Amino acid sequence: GMTVVFALTSPYVFLRQAAVLRDLSTLMNLHYQPESESALWTHLELTLPGGLGWSFLGVALAGLLRALWLRRAADWVLLAFFLPYFVFISGLSSAFPRYVVPLTPLFAMLGADLINALPRTSMRARSVIFVVALVALCGPSLWSSIQFDRLACATDTRLQAAEWIAQNVAPQTEIFVCRGYGSPHINKDRRRPPAFRPIIVNCFTGRPKRTAAPYLITHEHPSLSNYSRISDEVRTWLEERGELLAVFNPFENSESSEAIFHKSDAFYLPFFGFAGVERGGPIVRIWKLKNGSSS
Repeated sequence: GMTVVFALTSPYVFLRQAAVLRDLSTLMNLHYQPESESALWTHLELTLPGGLGWSFLGVALAGLLRALWLRRAADWVLLAFFLPYFVFISGLSSAFPRYVVPLTPLFAMLGADLINALPRTSMRARSVIFVVALVALCGPSLWSSIQFDRLACATDTRLQAAEWIAQNVAPQTEIFVCRGYGSPHINKDRRRPPAFRPIIVNCFTGRPKRTAAPYLITHEHPSLSNYSRISDEVRTWLEERGELLAVFNPFENSESSEAIFHKSDAFYLPFFGFAGVERGGPIVRIWKLKNGSSS
C-alpha cells in the first residue's frame, strides 16, 4: 500500500527512473565517502547531547536499554523503527542534525516508560517528582531553544553587510563578492533600487584576477571554514592593497571559544554554547580596493 501511494503522489520517480538513479548516485557519493569519519561519533559526541541535553539523553538511553532487556510487544514496535534508522544514519559520512529528529519522539517515549515504571508514591510526592524531573529533563533543551531563537531574531551579519552597501555605495557599482554559502546577497535587480553589479569571485584559492571593481566583500568563520574563508594570498593582497571599510562580526569578541557549531550544516548559528555570540552569520568584511589592485 505504501508503494502504491508513493507511486501516485510521486510519479516522476517512476516515469524518469534514469534521472532519479543518477541523482541517487550523486547522493550516495556525498553521504558515503570512504575517507570520512562515520556520522555515529558526531551524533554521539555532539548531536544527541547538544540537542537533547545530557539529562534527557541519559534517561532516554536507560529506557532504550530497558526496552532491549524486556522486549515486550510494545518495545518491539518502537525498536523496529529506532534501531534500523539509527544504524542507517550512523553509517553515513555526513552527520546532519536534522537526521536525528525522527528519533526524538521515540527517545521521549522510552524515557517516559522508564520513569513510569519507578515505584509508586503518594500523589503529593509524585507531583513534586514530576515537576523536578520535568525541569531537569526538559529545562536544558528548552533554554537552548530560547537562546537559539534569540540569536535567530537578531539581524544576520550578511544582511548587515548588504544594508551597509545599499547606504554607502553608489548604485550600479561593480562589487567583488567572495563566493561561498556565507556570502551576502547584494541586490542586482534594478526593479528594487539601489541595485549593484555583484561579481562572484573565488577567494578560497586565489585573489580576483579582473580589474575595475572598487570593492571586495569577504566572509570568514572560525568553525565553518569549509563554507567561509579566504586564502592566505587574498589576505596578504588585501593587507597591501585594500582599505578595510566595515566589519560585521557575529561574536562579542573576535570569535567565541564556547560556541559549538555543527560543521555539517552551514547554518551560522551555534548548535549549543551560545555565550559570546550576538547574531548569526560569518565575519563579513567590506574592503575598498586601490586602483589596479586586482590586475
